Amino acid sequence: MTANEDLNRIRQAITGRPGPAPVAGGPGALTGKGGTPGAAGKDKKKGGPAPLPSRPAPLPPRPAPPPPPRSRDRGQGILGGIMFLVAAAVVIAGWTGSHALPPFGTHAPSWSSGSSAGAGAYPGVPPDDDSYSAPKELRVSPESGPAASTVTVSGSGFIHNGLVKLTFHATSMGEVESDGNGDFTARMRLPDPEFYGHFPGQTFSISSTEYTRDGTYQGNGPDARFRVG
Repeated sequence: MTANEDLNRIRQAITGRPGPAPVAGGPGALTGKGGTPGAAGKDKKKGGPAPLPSRPAPLPPRPAPPPPPRSRDRGQGILGGIMFLVAAAVVIAGWTGSHALPPFGTHAPSWSSGSSAGAGAYPGVPPDDDSYSAPKELRVSPESGPAASTVTVSGSGFIHNGLVKLTFHATSMGEVESDGNGDFTARMRLPDPEFYGHFPGQTFSISSTEYTRDGTYQGNGPDARFRVG
C-alpha cells in the first residue's frame, strides 16, 4: 500500500468522503510529455478578452434660444411713432389754418341781403320765402283734465299746405290741414276715454306726423303733453 492510499483512507475516515483518485502516470501527466506545462492544451486557440459593450449614441445638441430683441429695434419703433404724431399735428395745423372760423358778427346767412341787413349783420325779420322756416311747435289746451276732455291742439312751423296727423299715446286722434305758413288749430276729443280713464294722474304724449296733401310722408313733428285728471 502506497503512501497516497494511506492518506486517502485517513481523509475518508475523518470527512466521510473519498479523496481524489491518484494520478496515473506521475507528475508528467499534468504538464504533458517531459513535464512541460501546457502540453495538454497545445491544440487550443488562444482567445482575447470579451469585447466591451458599445457606448450609446450621443444626444443631439439643444437648439440655441432666440436672441433677445435688440434695444435698437425698440428705439426705432418709438422714433417712428413720434414722427407719425408730429406729421399728424402738422397736417391738422395746416387744415385748421386754411379753414379758420370767421370772427363773430362778420358772417351773414345766405338770405341776408338788401337794405334790411347791415354789413355782416343778421336782418331783423327773415324774408318771406321758402328758404326760412320758423321752429316747429305743438300746443294743447288745456294741458290736463278728464279722459273724455275736448282739447284745442295748435301748431306752427309745420309743413306748408300739408296734412298733420295727431296721435294720443298710441291711439289716433285725427288729422288737420296746415295753412300756407305751416300753422293749424283744431278742436279734438281725446280718444278711448274708457281705457285712458283707468290711469288718473298719468301724463300721455300727443305726437304729430307730417304728410303732403296727397299723403306722402314728410317726417315726425314735435310732441305735446296731456295729464289725465
